[in-house]
Formats: sequence, C-alpha cells, structure tokens
Amino acid sequence: MSEWVLHCAVNQHHIRLSQPTREAALKDACAQLLQGHAVNRIVGPSETITAERVRDWLRKASTLAENAVSNARLNRNLCRARLLLKRSPFSILPPPQ
Repeated sequence: MSEWVLHCAVNQHHIRLSQPTREAALKDACAQLLQGHAVNRIVGPSETITAERVRDWLRKASTLAENAVSNARLNRNLCRARLLLKRSPFSILPPPQ
C-alpha cells in the first residue's frame, strides 16, 4: 500500500503526518493551513507536491465552495420566486391607480 507523507510545521516544530491516499493528504494539508500551520510538502510514492501547489489547490477548492454556496442561494431564491408566482401572479404587482 502506498503512503503519502505530509511535511508541515506546527508551533515551529517539523512534523510528518502519514495518509493512505493522495486525496487524504491534500485534505489534511488544507486542514493544517486553515489552522494557521505551515505546510512544506507532500511526498508520495511517485510524486512530491510542493507547498505552493497545496495552497493553489486550497484556493481553488475554496473558490468552488463559495461558488456552490452562491449558486445554492440563487437557486433557493429562484424557487421562492416561482412559488410566489404560482400562488398568485398578480400579488406582486403594485395596485392599480
């Protein structure tokens, strides 16, 4: 079984955290970064992922998550608007003068 080792600094101490998969190591690295720790690299059986690539991956994941939340809000608001129109299409119009 392959092993992925995350090299990071926690409270100025270098530590190594082993993970069974690349994905698990990336998630662990992001968790370490979000806690304010430094990530140096991830070393796998056939690849070394630099700290810069980990930060880029986290940035992209954060952007995707923010977009998903925005899209969910937009979809929820569109559903509410459709429900209002189904109930009474004229209730949203101003009264005639």
